[in-house]
Amino acid sequence: SGGETRLTAIASSIVSEGEAPIGLIVALVFVIAGIAFKIAAVPFHQWTPDVYEGSPTPVVAFLSVGSKTAGFALAIRLLVTAFPLVTEE
Repeated sequence: SGGETRLTAIASSIVSEGEAPIGLIVALVFVIAGIAFKIAAVPFHQWTPDVYEGSPTPVVAFLSVGSKTAGFALAIRLLVTAFPLVTEE
């Protein structure tokens, strides 16, 4: 499942292998942690006020809405497309 950047190729590689290898699980954990940091989910919400402190209101509005929307879109696309079979059964 390595050596690819297209999500469909990654998903087909995961499907062909059957059971998810430990490296894939570790990669999934790191990807989810990175996306959680981007959308300021718990426990990463601790650093969010530092970004907004002292910034003008339009900048804070853009940073709080734009980046989180992109983070949620990325999370949905990645988890639905690339990792559909890595679920607890």
